[in-house]
Amino acid sequence: MYEVLMNITGKQITAARAILGWTQQELADRAGSGVSTVASFEKGHRDTKTDTKEAIIGTLQEAGIEFLDSGVQFKPSRYEVFEGPDCYLRILDDIYYTLKDNPDEALFYCSDDRLSSGVTVEKELFIRRAGIRMRSIIEEGNTFIRYPLSEYRYIPKRYFNNHLTVTYGNKVALLFDINERAFVLENRQYAENRRNQFELIWSLHKQPKTTTVERMYDEG
Repeated sequence: MYEVLMNITGKQITAARAILGWTQQELADRAGSGVSTVASFEKGHRDTKTDTKEAIIGTLQEAGIEFLDSGVQFKPSRYEVFEGPDCYLRILDDIYYTLKDNPDEALFYCSDDRLSSGVTVEKELFIRRAGIRMRSIIEEGNTFIRYPLSEYRYIPKRYFNNHLTVTYGNKVALLFDINERAFVLENRQYAENRRNQFELIWSLHKQPKTTTVERMYDEG
């Protein structure tokens, strides 16, 4: 790692920030350093500590930046295609393996608990018990809700469709063909954009007030 650090220049750090659209302050906040340190690194000052360089470079790499011999680029996106009636179960498996070591949350857009089979519910409960949180945006008026009401928000029927989208980690899964085909894209920027869109919609819409089915899982 030391040799790699010595070869990365301040110009590469500046270029990496430009690709991500980050200010020096944002990079500093994410890397846990001061903005003056980032500025010093970018100007090529040699007094920047090695562990600080590691934090700055590591933060950019985690955001999808790849450092080349004489430049930078955004890492090519990776994707998978799942096909068949079990493709949603495979997405649930991927959610678990993606988030299990760093429990976060999976965000479900245009979700519908009425479509979940018994096997699907078992997998969802397994994921929840691993500490992975879930939130869902569902069709207005749908009261078939299995989990805590606080995890749901309604959207008007005219904006709802049965093409589920799930955002988790750096991945976004999109289901098509009556949920028998799924495209899973791994791209940090795209996942972050989808997460921001979800949060905006979440903030603008109401929580359901009641459910007509037995709750499967309670918080705490």
